[in-house]
Amino acid sequence: HIFVAFIMGKNTNEPILLPSSLSLKFAHGPIRSQYFQNLQNNNPNMTGSRTTTILRIDASVRGGDRSLSRALADKFLEAWRTTNTACRPDNDGDDKDTIFLVRDVGMNPPPFISENFIAAAFTPKENRTVEQQELLQASDELIAEFKRADIVLLTTPMYNYGLPASLKAWFDMVIRVDETFTFDLRRGDRPLAPMDDSGNKTLVLLTSTGEFGFAKGGFNELSNHLVPHIRTMSHLLGMDDVHHIGIEYQEFRDDRHKSSKAEALEGVVELATRMANRRYCSKDRDGKKEVRH
Repeated sequence: HIFVAFIMGKNTNEPILLPSSLSLKFAHGPIRSQYFQNLQNNNPNMTGSRTTTILRIDASVRGGDRSLSRALADKFLEAWRTTNTACRPDNDGDDKDTIFLVRDVGMNPPPFISENFIAAAFTPKENRTVEQQELLQASDELIAEFKRADIVLLTTPMYNYGLPASLKAWFDMVIRVDETFTFDLRRGDRPLAPMDDSGNKTLVLLTSTGEFGFAKGGFNELSNHLVPHIRTMSHLLGMDDVHHIGIEYQEFRDDRHKSSKAEALEGVVELATRMANRRYCSKDRDGKKEVRH
């Protein structure tokens, strides 16, 4: 299958595309646009009504097996591929119906907004200076990437009861007036609304927390500035279909943590299987039977 990876280069804000055969190391150079065009031209399975695009966003500053939230996403994608290939024998064992995009904001944070950025964003396109266009370049690319996605697979730890700064920066780059949301006082006391073309996306939110009890009714509910904040911002991006699974008790490292981790891993497999079944295996699409793990 084709694995399309967007990562931020060390010395550039341009996302770089890598095929699945390459390890996800930092890359540099103005190769993105041409390389992606070549992938599209050579791989007809990357386009078409059957294709699902999954944008994976990782926010943990820990890499590899040191990150619980990343591990949940790995398990989700493994189950997704297994389900799709099982119900589509014509794929020859490969998941040819899914485009995977990877944005690692934990390792390569987007730029923070500034006064000049805000001024550029609120300046009509036809009136923007070259400098303003350059200021918005990273935002433009992140928005274009987001708009391509059918499913956003977002993994994040809880840092100081809230979002990692790099993830907040991503949201600040992508939530932009007249790009992903509109502002209209004729709507009354709720003048903000997502753009029409931003809807119909699903958010799979996978989290890890050191403490516990952050769910509704839990004794830490009022300290949860992670999931509610993400849900609020996601609404402006047209993502009201939200599925949240999280691992708790990490700082305690006891049996409760082990149970929470096991339940979360089982939960993401069930969720990925159900979602892939609905897209690729359900009888209303191809007459295929559902795949079960």
